[in-house]
Amino acid sequence: MQKYSFTVRNGGLQQPDTTSLLPNAVAAQKLALTMCADLSRDIVTHLTDTTGWQVTVSDETGRPIYRLSVVAESLE
Repeated sequence: MQKYSFTVRNGGLQQPDTTSLLPNAVAAQKLALTMCADLSRDIVTHLTDTTGWQVTVSDETGRPIYRLSVVAESLE
């Protein structure tokens, strides 16, 4: 098992990292997607025209290996 860290950012705010012991990077990606699904209602209600939200997965060395982002942009 390997240790993976999950960093959640909402705009400029960063929540404390959470960690999980998982068998591989694919399992870490799946957990990040599950986290996003669980948080999706909060994400949508707090997005404005200039905000973004993301989950970054890092390996045991702290190297980012996967990032999922939601961004709201006004194009006018």
